[in-house]
Formats: sequence, C-alpha cells, structure tokens
Amino acid sequence: MNIDAIPLAMRKAKRWLVWDYQHRGADKPTKKPSYIDGKPRKGPLDSAEDLARLATFERALEASREHSGLGFALGPDDSGNCWQGIDLDDLEGAGRDAVIETLPGYVERSPSRRGLHAIGYGAPFKPLGSNQSGIEAYSEKRFFTVTGDTPRGEITCLANFVHLHLVPLHQRTLHRDTEAQIHRDSDTQIPRSSEIQDIHAIGGDIDWLPTNCRPTKTRERNRVLFNLARHLKTLYPDCDCNDLIGLVKEWHKEYLTTIGTKDWMETWADFSYAWDRVRCLEDEGVLHKTYQETASGLSVPVSLAQIGFDEPLFRVAEFCRRLSLHNNGVFFLSCRSLGRLLDKSPVTANKVLTFLTRNGLLKVVEEGRLATPNGPQATTYKFIGWDEPSANCRDDKETTPG
Repeated sequence: MNIDAIPLAMRKAKRWLVWDYQHRGADKPTKKPSYIDGKPRKGPLDSAEDLARLATFERALEASREHSGLGFALGPDDSGNCWQGIDLDDLEGAGRDAVIETLPGYVERSPSRRGLHAIGYGAPFKPLGSNQSGIEAYSEKRFFTVTGDTPRGEITCLANFVHLHLVPLHQRTLHRDTEAQIHRDSDTQIPRSSEIQDIHAIGGDIDWLPTNCRPTKTRERNRVLFNLARHLKTLYPDCDCNDLIGLVKEWHKEYLTTIGTKDWMETWADFSYAWDRVRCLEDEGVLHKTYQETASGLSVPVSLAQIGFDEPLFRVAEFCRRLSLHNNGVFFLSCRSLGRLLDKSPVTANKVLTFLTRNGLLKVVEEGRLATPNGPQATTYKFIGWDEPSANCRDDKETTPG
C-alpha cells in the first residue's frame, strides 16, 4: 500500500476500521467492517459510541495486518460536514468513461480491481443505494475500503458531482425491463434472474438503510416496517414484495431484540401488508409535490424584502401558504421534512420556520412531539400571510397540488 498517496486529511481523521471478507455459500463475498479490537461494527452507526470506537490511521494500519484490509468510516463529524464516498462497481453503459475520468475526490481501485471508489468531504446528500447502475454514493452510515491502489486526486466535496452526474444515471436503472422473464425457485419463490439476485444479495448487509428504517423500541415496529417497505419500493419500484425476502429476513434478525418477540411469520406478513399499502414513494408525497410546484424565481414582496427575505426564504413562505390551502390555513410540517426539501439540516430548517413565525407569517398551533404512540408528531402551523401578495402567487384553485 502506498501510504503517502492517501490524503493527509484522511490519515489525520480518527475514522479508521479494519475489514474482512465474509463468504455466504456461492454468493459474492461481502466485506464486513470491524473495530480494531476485532469486534464487528454494529448498532447505531455514526452515533457517539460508534465514533468513539473508530481508530487513528496508525493503529488501524497496525491492526490491519491480521485482517483483509483497512477501512474508512464515512459520515458526519462535529463540523457539520460529512466524509463522503462514491463506489463505481463494474460501471457499464453510456457515459462510463466520462464518469470515471471526471470522478472527483481521492480515487483508487477497489480490492477486486474491477471498480473504483472515491472519498471526499463536504455537504451531506441523499444516498444512492445498490442497484443495477453499478453506482453507489453515501455520506453516512457506511465504510469504504482503502487500498492505495492506483491512487489519484485529493479530498474535495462530492455532493455536486453526485447530484448533477450520478443521480440521473442511478435513477435510470430503477425501472427494470418489465418484459424480462423471471424464473422462480419452486420452494422459496425467490427470483433467480441475475437482476433479482443482486437485490436479494443485499439481504446480507443492511447497514445502508436510513435511520427511519431502524427501530429503537418495541412500539416503533409497525411504523418502521412501513418506512422500510416505502424505502425499498422507492429503490426498486418494479419489484415484487417476495423479491426482497432476504433483506427483510436480515432486518428481522438484526432488530428482533428491539421489536420484541414477534416471530418471522408475523413480521413477514406485516411487511407484505405494508408493501401493499405504500401509495406514495419517497419524495412523491404532498410535501414534495407542493414544494416542486412552488417554482424558484419568485418576486419577493417589498414588505418582506425590507425585513431580510431573499428568494429562497420567500419560496419557503409561499410553500407554507400552499400547504395551508388544504385545511383552512392549518398544516403539519416537521423540521426534518423541510430540511430534506431544502437539502439542509433539520437545525437549519427549524431556524427558517422560527424566522417565519417570529415575523408573523406563521403561528404555531401545536408543538410537535418526538414521543407519541404513533411515532414523532410534526408541528401544526397556521398560515397568517404577509402584508402584500406576491404577483407570482396564483389563486387557491390553481395552486392546490394534484
């Protein structure tokens, strides 16, 4: 390994692990991360406890002699930024060479030498999970191997590259060919085509699942199962529920002690029911549609410009106005949901909503609560309005989302 080629910023960061191959019969071996004491990296990733167990580069390098290799933990640090990663595994098709040639960050070959991965540092972004595109990208809850094989580049933010170049390529493969014939095993009913095998294979590794798919207590079970069904249906919209039985089995095994004594049969039945209940995929609900319909480039009313409103802030105000049209001026909105729409943190979203409330555009009807029998409850707001209407605002009938 060419240690000097690894960027100094990575070597100075206390985010190092070791990893080993884990073989599962004839399946492609997976890479399982461990802390340098040899214990598997499990539990809530990116938590304070997890981060405290990550090692310095020097200690991990020494420990790696008894393992398959070195690993580097992606995710947020105390600055508000994240260590990011892009994984290109057997990338094929149009645009392949352009993606590889323009891949930013610190780039090196993967352990198999068939793929490339890049590590960067900067703003968080929505993860691109494993699918048929050969593209994955993460800024949390993952680790990347570090090989030092054919290295190039330096640490830089990968977020813009992910949004502009990788998301279109990644999403293009979410819809599989509907005419492709799928052969099923007569006993297990698990598809055996090469496309479905890749989906089924992720059952051996669920670390990439988002936080809302991970239960932390018994009463969260049904809500989290629904979140899991919606997340997987978003990634694989053409899948049948049975195509993902391996992943759900791994989820049940991982969180059995958390969800209580529910056996596999009941969990699978509940997941299947949740799968059928999913009507809106992630980013396809009323909030997302309404925000997208609230076009950028709005003219900021003079009365708002005088108290510091710019176009992005006024877009949030207009977004709240449109949400209020559904129920006599009242609507529900959480900081986490607004943060996802703005591509900002929940803390920043809370500051924006507080600013709108303090300046009289919104009124809090009922504060949100983190702990309720049905999970977190969003804050209820009443839209008050501003002194003068924007010329860009249309009448209520035109602005009601479909």
